[in-house]
Amino acid sequence: MGEARAPDYLQALDTPRVAQAAERALGRSVAIVPVWWGEGLGVTLGVATGALMRLHGVARLGGGGEAPWSLVVKVVRPPSETRYAGAARDPRHWAYWRREPLAYESGLLVDLPGGLAAPRCVLAEEATPEEVWLWLEDVPDEAGPVWPESRYVLAARHLGELGGAYPERRPLPEAPWLGQDFFRRRIALAEQEHNLALFWDDATWRHPLIAGRFPNDLPARLRRLWDRRAALLDALDRTPQTLRHGDAHRQNLSARLGPDGNEVTVAFDWAALSTGNVGADLTDLALGMLLGPRGYPSAAVVETLYTAYVDGLRASDWRGQAGDARLGFTATMALAGATRLHWALTAAQDVRRREALAEGGHTMASALDSWGIAATVFAAMADEAIELALS
Repeated sequence: MGEARAPDYLQALDTPRVAQAAERALGRSVAIVPVWWGEGLGVTLGVATGALMRLHGVARLGGGGEAPWSLVVKVVRPPSETRYAGAARDPRHWAYWRREPLAYESGLLVDLPGGLAAPRCVLAEEATPEEVWLWLEDVPDEAGPVWPESRYVLAARHLGELGGAYPERRPLPEAPWLGQDFFRRRIALAEQEHNLALFWDDATWRHPLIAGRFPNDLPARLRRLWDRRAALLDALDRTPQTLRHGDAHRQNLSARLGPDGNEVTVAFDWAALSTGNVGADLTDLALGMLLGPRGYPSAAVVETLYTAYVDGLRASDWRGQAGDARLGFTATMALAGATRLHWALTAAQDVRRREALAEGGHTMASALDSWGIAATVFAAMADEAIELALS
């Protein structure tokens, strides 16, 4: 992961290039763009993102008059100095660097089923063989920065509408650049890097910031989950496969009204677009709702999201078994939640990370309180997923 280096890229822009993009965004002839601005978006970037920035300005139209315009520019390139440098060259790996440009180029994102949409790509430039610029529609969040619970629920339904449409209404895409084996690769990475070692060390649970914030039986339940991870992954492979966004957390979603007056959930960052088991796409939204600084840490809320997701599946004529969707959700929530909890406990014992959190106006203690609630949810889902997988 890295931070935006937008100033470097903004300096590479010239006015004719900006005018071409503004013309496509407006759908009208542009004579010149006399005034334009750009700034980096203050977000953490994915492994294949060089910069993310917003450009906006005023265009002088060819037929006379002026019009304001705004675009988001995403610079995509392979990482060279990270642990994902090799994986980013593998078209089936979730970290493949060219996946998002190829997804836009294919037309797959133009007309998604149900209430989920992608921002319109007005221009895709291959600046070099190792760098692609995506000029994307700027989509302000009409629900604001803090979503009410009901908006999360609607987004869950929209994710279900996407998952339910394949292969019932539409054939499952077979593009060679779609990600595969998403969770197997994630779990393999965790095995390689730490194997959840902190969970098995009693000293972890005695740490002053950690002690008392988690159920006493959590380490044993996590051990049961981790010992059965291979069986769970095998069971997930046997569930129906569908198309999934792959990274549908709150930061990658925006609310807006569609042309018909119905609410649409616009999903950004399609770099992890993949085929996978039904139910899995809800995981990132649910985790973010539990753990985000503006979320809702409640087990009941997670079940509300799941109900809405299944409603979305059925609205897309999905005819699968309810148990398959439930296994897909509970198993991925448990496995993803466990690996992220390990990251959180690592951060809790790192002075620099605690200080960085404090600089952002948060405390590690309050973050761990949310993790305590979330861990209870993960453990219950782990127990349920194991029973479903072995039944």
